[in-house]
Amino acid sequence: MTFCPYDNVTDVPERLETSCCLDYATSTDKFYRAAQALHVVTGVLGVFFSVLYIVKYSTKHLLPHNTRVFILITLAAIVIHSITLTAFHIIHLYQSIHASEDEPCSVRNTVSFCVPFRYSYSFCVFLMVLNQYFMYVDRILDTFWMSYKAAQRYILTVLLSVEVKTRCPN
Repeated sequence: MTFCPYDNVTDVPERLETSCCLDYATSTDKFYRAAQALHVVTGVLGVFFSVLYIVKYSTKHLLPHNTRVFILITLAAIVIHSITLTAFHIIHLYQSIHASEDEPCSVRNTVSFCVPFRYSYSFCVFLMVLNQYFMYVDRILDTFWMSYKAAQRYILTVLLSVEVKTRCPN
């Protein structure tokens, strides 16, 4: 078994850098590569269908204004998530295809490389979940509050402010 520099908890005492990818045997396995290729395909399809919806259909539906805003924010998060997911898997798939048994550590990446991808995933998933809950709140208020239409813009402003404040606490 080959020891890779990023297998330690720290490669330099001042930095905490560990490997965020799998070992050589797993990375070069045909089933793992097939799963990564499937991730690439679904990421590309996610971007394609989200952009297609935004360009072609977003102006043609009869949804309330607040719901449209939340759907567009969710679609933007889907596009960002799909692009980063696709980029990460293409990079790792490329590394696994070009890896050799002489240098098995070539399939590994540092945490500092993976952090932007992880933050992007977390941010987008959190945004999609928050938007879904806010759509529920918006639709419940519309259903049970008789004068909702007059206050609709204010409610959207409050919900979006809460969303921004939740994501950016400082």
